[in-house]
Amino acid sequence: MISIHWDIAEKLNFACHQSSFAVLRDLRIENSDEENRIDDLLVTLSADPSFLKPKSWQVDRVAPGGMVPINDRALDLDSDFLLKLAESVRGHVTIKVEYKGETLRKSQSPSSYWHTTNGAVPAICPNCSPPFRCRTIR
Repeated sequence: MISIHWDIAEKLNFACHQSSFAVLRDLRIENSDEENRIDDLLVTLSADPSFLKPKSWQVDRVAPGGMVPINDRALDLDSDFLLKLAESVRGHVTIKVEYKGETLRKSQSPSSYWHTTNGAVPAICPNCSPPFRCRTIR
């Protein structure tokens, strides 16, 4: 059985893009099967609406009872989408773990994208007080 452990910012705005804010704070894949390793996993992250470019990681092996951290968590935000928001929008981020095209585990987290008014950064700027949500899906 596969588990996904992850922390992601729930609220974003254009200032996050400009300050290279870490949107994805943690991502780890766990194999809770104590006897069998899992090889050749594909982990994908996407958002709806698409405020970031989808990203994929190849996980070569997860040992029995082991956990593999994903260290390359940099995500490319869509600056045009965030800049052109005329109002706040709700969406979600999805992480999927696949083996040979079959989805083993999928997890979603809600997110909000905030517009700026007259160029001002909203008071919820994640750099000021990071609103992170920790997700563990088993």
